[in-house]
Amino acid sequence: MRWPSEYLAWARAEHLLDRVTPLPARAAGLVARAADALPPALFRVVTPPDGAVYLIDPTLRREFQTLGLRATASGAERVDWRIDDDAVGSSDGSAALDWPLAPGRHVVTARDRHGRAAQATIVVK
Repeated sequence: MRWPSEYLAWARAEHLLDRVTPLPARAAGLVARAADALPPALFRVVTPPDGAVYLIDPTLRREFQTLGLRATASGAERVDWRIDDDAVGSSDGSAALDWPLAPGRHVVTARDRHGRAAQATIVVK
């Protein structure tokens, strides 16, 4: 089974990638043809979603208030992250990069090695 890239980390953590359910030969052929007919996944920012609003909790220490940046990319794919055009790091496609919340309006940009880029605009209060 092919998992959508935004669910790969979750499926791996739940050990769902290790499970194998055999299909009858006829069904296996139908599934293979259907998977080949799917369009390639669009590269996009999964977390944070565009337009999201985050609140900084004044009762918690700031180092514990982070946002996990995640994009649709395969597990081996490197994703470079920028916040407001400032580089903040890179991550594997299956992992999130933790960014400490900072007040203001921010543009989160993800870029992969193929040059594809995706953005999300967020507000942190």
